[in-house]
Amino acid sequence: MRRFIVVLLILFCTATNAAETGSSTLTLPAVIDRVLAQNPSIAASYHDARAAYARPPQAATPPDPTFMVDFWQVPIDTADVSQGQIMYMVEQQIPFPSKLVYGYKAEKRAAEAKQSREDVTSQEVVRQVKKAYFDVWRLQEEARIERRTLSVYSQNKGTSETAYAALTRPAADPVRAAVELGDVEGQLAVIEQDRLTALEMLSSLMAEPIEPETRFEAPPSPPSVQPLAELLDKAKAQRPEIAEASHMIASEGARLSYAKSQYGPDLTLRWGYMDMPGNQQNAWYGRVGLSIPLWSLSKQRFAVRESEALVKRARSLKEETELGTAAEVKSTYARLMAARKVIKIYSGMVIPRAHLLLSSSQEAYGSSKGDFLGVVDSIRSLNNAELMLVRAKTDEAKAYADLERAVGASPAKE
Repeated sequence: MRRFIVVLLILFCTATNAAETGSSTLTLPAVIDRVLAQNPSIAASYHDARAAYARPPQAATPPDPTFMVDFWQVPIDTADVSQGQIMYMVEQQIPFPSKLVYGYKAEKRAAEAKQSREDVTSQEVVRQVKKAYFDVWRLQEEARIERRTLSVYSQNKGTSETAYAALTRPAADPVRAAVELGDVEGQLAVIEQDRLTALEMLSSLMAEPIEPETRFEAPPSPPSVQPLAELLDKAKAQRPEIAEASHMIASEGARLSYAKSQYGPDLTLRWGYMDMPGNQQNAWYGRVGLSIPLWSLSKQRFAVRESEALVKRARSLKEETELGTAAEVKSTYARLMAARKVIKIYSGMVIPRAHLLLSSSQEAYGSSKGDFLGVVDSIRSLNNAELMLVRAKTDEAKAYADLERAVGASPAKE
């Protein structure tokens, strides 16, 4: 009955504090929505991708035509150009066709890599936001547990003082209770400081201030995940870093073809109209030119070698990314499974027994069959068990967020 009254008092005080402070409540989906709309890193990555997609049309566009006017055989003693021959000309350089084609392909694949990089940035920021949210929630729950422990110590301190006044218990009991109360108050001060630090981290990711009184809803329990082998296959197909590496291989391959196309000659066309002086008949004028890449053979040979090396480098980076992804999926999967085992142990076994231990030790102390040290140990055991459960739930949520990031998509079973 005494425990029931203490719980009611704690719930009443919590509700009263929330009403007095007028604190708002944040949920994880609402925080993620705000981050996706406001985070500057995501915005910068988006604009970077848009800039990259503007490059392929530029690479596929030939040089601008040139318009020229020539004055020919104008007498030296006059400034009247009509006394000489006037030539109006337009010149257009036409690159070897494959230069424009492969130049476009190279920039297009590079833009697709930038798009994948945008996905990488978004997923990474969302993971950071989730982990920051989980840290704030954990510290919020730890503070709640410590306040409840403080209330339990206060109750038992009163019981020990009454027993000491009746000369049935030693003076050390209320003194020990006071020491334990001070220790819990110190823990609360540390937790509050850590909570403010975590709030600032989350606030910077959201790009907006968060009031210290804000409450955070408990994150939803992560669903069951697919088997590890399926997650590895899914990560290989959907991880944005792997897609980015594949696009870079395609881009460097197109640049290699572009470098080889530089051996091809460029065509120059010139067409003009000649305005002849006096009674001479006007005429048209034309010229066709073909570049001979004689002096650039050495330069292009080394450009091809450079591109070949960059293609091999891109392939090596993709292999490295695939290996790193597989290792990350395996490690985060193991962390998730371990956290779930800890949750099952503490919620199903340790905490119920710790409640029973506290109740029995309090009854034993009240009936003079036990000492106050047993009460203190049982309070500590319950406090530590509840803290471990909250931390295990946080570890589970973080591991699931890391696994989601490693896979590049939701790892939940369909």
